[in-house]
Amino acid sequence: MPLKWASDAATGAPRYIHDPDIVSQAASAVCPGCGSKLWTVLAGEPQRVRPTAHFRHVAGTPRTACVVVAARLAASHHLASLGYIDLPRRRVTAVSKGFSGEGYEGWVEEPAQRVRISDVRMVDPAAAELTLDDGRTILVDLTGERVEGEAGRAVITINLSDPALAEMDVDELRARLRLLPPASWCSHWRDRELTSQARVRAADEARQSLDAWTDEDEALFQAQLPPGTDPDATATMRRETLLHRTVKSILEDARRIRAPGLHVAVQRDAPDGYGNGWDDHRVEILWWSAPAELRFEAVELERRLGRIVPDVVGRLAEPRPRILGGIATRVQRGDDEEEDEQHDEFPAHWSETVLIEVAVTHKVDEEKLRKVRHLDLPTLEIDLCSMGGRMTLDGLRKLVVDGTEGKQWLHHPALRTRRAVLRYKLREHAEVLAYQAYIRAHRRERLLETPSSQWAQRYLLALRAFCDANIRIERLRKTEGPRYLEHLDEDSEEWAEVALAAEALEAHGFEGGAEHVFARTIVPRILSIQLNTGVGYAVSSAIQVVNAIMNTRSDNSTQWLSLYLIAAKSFDVERHFRPEQVRRFREWRAEVVRQIEEGAPEYLRPARFDAILSLLFPAMARGIAHGKGRAD
Repeated sequence: MPLKWASDAATGAPRYIHDPDIVSQAASAVCPGCGSKLWTVLAGEPQRVRPTAHFRHVAGTPRTACVVVAARLAASHHLASLGYIDLPRRRVTAVSKGFSGEGYEGWVEEPAQRVRISDVRMVDPAAAELTLDDGRTILVDLTGERVEGEAGRAVITINLSDPALAEMDVDELRARLRLLPPASWCSHWRDRELTSQARVRAADEARQSLDAWTDEDEALFQAQLPPGTDPDATATMRRETLLHRTVKSILEDARRIRAPGLHVAVQRDAPDGYGNGWDDHRVEILWWSAPAELRFEAVELERRLGRIVPDVVGRLAEPRPRILGGIATRVQRGDDEEEDEQHDEFPAHWSETVLIEVAVTHKVDEEKLRKVRHLDLPTLEIDLCSMGGRMTLDGLRKLVVDGTEGKQWLHHPALRTRRAVLRYKLREHAEVLAYQAYIRAHRRERLLETPSSQWAQRYLLALRAFCDANIRIERLRKTEGPRYLEHLDEDSEEWAEVALAAEALEAHGFEGGAEHVFARTIVPRILSIQLNTGVGYAVSSAIQVVNAIMNTRSDNSTQWLSLYLIAAKSFDVERHFRPEQVRRFREWRAEVVRQIEEGAPEYLRPARFDAILSLLFPAMARGIAHGKGRAD
């Protein structure tokens, strides 16, 4: 291929075969590839194909890639004559490793730009150096093969190794290289700065994904880390600490949260052996409320309350919302199901304070839950364990503030109240009453096989066990919190034994054993007088129970006072009193007797418990039979 470009022997500048200095031989040329002297052939002659004007090596000169190097020299001349070059964009990426071990990529980009060239020189057969107007230099690798450049220096690579360029004149070069082949960066002036920025962005991406934190955070974490902590545990603790802190910060900033609805249900299956041909018979009553938007007047982080330090303590803004719900009753009879819904009859207000716990790797344990119940405040848990996939700060903010997924109520005072209401409704439901009537009818004969006297003893033992259990709960409530434990009610196993004995006594003709006032007030008071201790009362002597009786004011209670006077005389309770106590008791007794003798209606008792009391307390039978204090 004819060689039409060479280097000036004196200056090294590109020389074309038809340059005036070459034609006049005022300048001599050397091969840009091998450096040997070149002769001119037909320099300055009119253009023609064969033979054409060209540079020629001395015969016998060994040549390697002279034509290719000459092509690069011609291209560099074109760059100089063009006066500018379009530099490509420079993109630098970096990866930051998060707590989880996952990599997060960050990148920055120097935009593409056109720069002016003030000078071009060949550095070696494969590269040219461009000097820009602002004095910066760019090394251009003309082979198109370089990958990496020199640190701190701008290096681009352009494939300008086509041998055909070596035989083109200036106009042909301009036409051919009007659009230069795409350039690629090997290194950039700002690579260090760009790399630093990319690393910052990668680290920020990890932080935005809640998988990393700042150096200051790490220093604080290390200062609080117990010595000798296992590295795997340390990584887990980092993420847990970060998520805890982030959620708390979100709530502190937002001062609101969407809380899930409340839900409680009670149900009763048909007893074993229930008839009517139904294999599956159940009554269920449910209460629920809709999700609520809670707005806080103030949010405090990790403030001690009692014996716990909740993650978040929120004080609700006024006016506090009301808890509005609905009640549904479902009756299932085999494959058939009936359902009835109604609005909540007694909506409640939210309490002033709401607690929020954040679970990352560990949920609230039983010990802390016990302390939460002790406080008896609404306590919401946000469980981040159940939220899979990569988490972002924005996503976490939406979830914590506006979502309900992963949230559950650990404790709520309204649920205790609603459960008690539902249990009462369930006990009084016609279907449940039918269960009980059916079972009573079928076991009546079996209950009658045992004498009433034995059922009386069993009744008193069961009732005392029920009362004693509630007193133990009451004492625990004084130490563990006013509502930490619920008293036993008519759904408890202890009461079931009382109810069975009462049913048996009713079968024998002694009614009233299951009535509330009888089992919860009258019999415990009489037992306290008989045994000189508190039964159903957290006291240790009969005088303390008698004092409670003497302070009775309501008509529903005064009508039973005659029974307590009969018990006091039958069991000679005065022998346990001190003289001053005897005096006060006799004064009170005289006033009650006066009211009875004058026929005050509020002091006269119905006769419906006389028979069963005479059976339970034979010592009182004579006084009861006398009829004093009984309404006609």
